[in-house]
Amino acid sequence: YAMSYDGFTWTAPGLASFGGRIFHSKLSPALTVQNGHSVMLWTDAATGSVEGSSGTAGLAWSQPVVIAQGAAKSSMAPAVAVANGSLFAVYKGKTNDNLYYSISSGGAWSKQAQMNGAVTPYAPSIVFPPSSLALVVAWTTKSRQMERAYLSIFGPRPPVKIPGHTNAGPTLAILGSRLYIAWRGIK
Repeated sequence: YAMSYDGFTWTAPGLASFGGRIFHSKLSPALTVQNGHSVMLWTDAATGSVEGSSGTAGLAWSQPVVIAQGAAKSSMAPAVAVANGSLFAVYKGKTNDNLYYSISSGGAWSKQAQMNGAVTPYAPSIVFPPSSLALVVAWTTKSRQMERAYLSIFGPRPPVKIPGHTNAGPTLAILGSRLYIAWRGIK
């Protein structure tokens, strides 16, 4: 389902669909805005494919496409962010715990690529700090039965271990020039 808010009132919730096909997901979708259109990504309930669609202010959705040129499959919800006009999607593999990404500059999605050293049994988070030139990705990994959240600048820099333990995926947000990360503790 989707709805929008104009600052005064909410629209009625409506099914996210295109041409009579209702988008189905067992997990929460990811939502962002690119070039004045809402963009929604989700993991298809039947196939596990990571799919995407763009919408207008009236929430008319475009025909969904499988991202990563048809290769993307996941068992968790994807994360999406816009950086320098391009869409970046990060998602956990369907049959493994590797973290993958794909990029779209308004046309087709790039081939699926693996984030080196990023392994997670949970959904990742991604954000683009406006004052930065790089995306930030957060994920949780298992190591000797202890799960930790990690934070990484998208690219060659090594990940930073977040203090404390968690057994869920962390989430990210930007407020002004500060990056915020939040995670659920084990106890």
